[in-house]
Amino acid sequence: MSEITARQKDPANLEYLKAFDVQYGTAKQFRTPRLVITYLLLLLSPFIVANNPQLKIVFTVAIGCWAVFALLISNYEKKLIHEAAKIQEEFDTRIFQIEWNSVLTGEHVSTEDITDLSSRYKKKTLDECWYSNLQDMPYPLDVAVCQRSNIVWDWRLRRKYYNFSIAVITVIVAAGILLSVYYKHSLEEYLTLILIPSFTAYILCYKELKEHHDNFTAKQKMETRLNSLLNNAIDKRSKLTAKELRQVQDIIYALRKSTAMVPNWFNNAFSKRFNDMQRKTVNTFIERIKKM
Repeated sequence: MSEITARQKDPANLEYLKAFDVQYGTAKQFRTPRLVITYLLLLLSPFIVANNPQLKIVFTVAIGCWAVFALLISNYEKKLIHEAAKIQEEFDTRIFQIEWNSVLTGEHVSTEDITDLSSRYKKKTLDECWYSNLQDMPYPLDVAVCQRSNIVWDWRLRRKYYNFSIAVITVIVAAGILLSVYYKHSLEEYLTLILIPSFTAYILCYKELKEHHDNFTAKQKMETRLNSLLNNAIDKRSKLTAKELRQVQDIIYALRKSTAMVPNWFNNAFSKRFNDMQRKTVNTFIERIKKM
């Protein structure tokens, strides 16, 4: 059994696993209604304003007020996500045995905070193998394979959610245009009755989607870099250094702080497929390393 596989089952490390799950979950409890309300405003405002033109100013002001409130909520979400990312960094550095980068992440999370958060964990089960079973994979290859798993799983899920969200917004925009055609609106009427009242909500959606896009694009590039490091280490026997592993971990930590999150229902729809894919990939690396 890999030392990582053994260490991640250590009860002390499982407390960190529970803690960052709770903190990410709390952030999503704020994020989900924020996005639902934003999309509902985008969807409903064209129909309501088209049938009641006198309400266009009311809806424009209401959506503007919602945008300010949503910004305040997102700032609190950001705080929770940054705390969760730091706890997950604690978990990774403990099981990977990587040096803590205090310049990037600051001080360690206090034991009291971890205990408090982990005590709020309410799920009936806990996946004690956050990273796939690595069997007898040696260090430092086991760390690099786990880091790769972190990146690969997430960016593929984010890209799917990004494409799904683009499709939803496209349908909403098309519905607004068709509604305007149905009512025989002029371009000016379309802009003042349909587009402008919803414009602030579109900006909120754009901000969210841009962050998803930037995140999965950066992780795609990081996957390419990690593939190169692993291939060189396995095929050419080049040495993976602790410095390289720490540099990769720095990027993972920075990208985890992204405030754009994938909803649980979307994650659950693809988790089994992605987990199966990840296990097969890890097994492929195990077989390649055995032949070294």
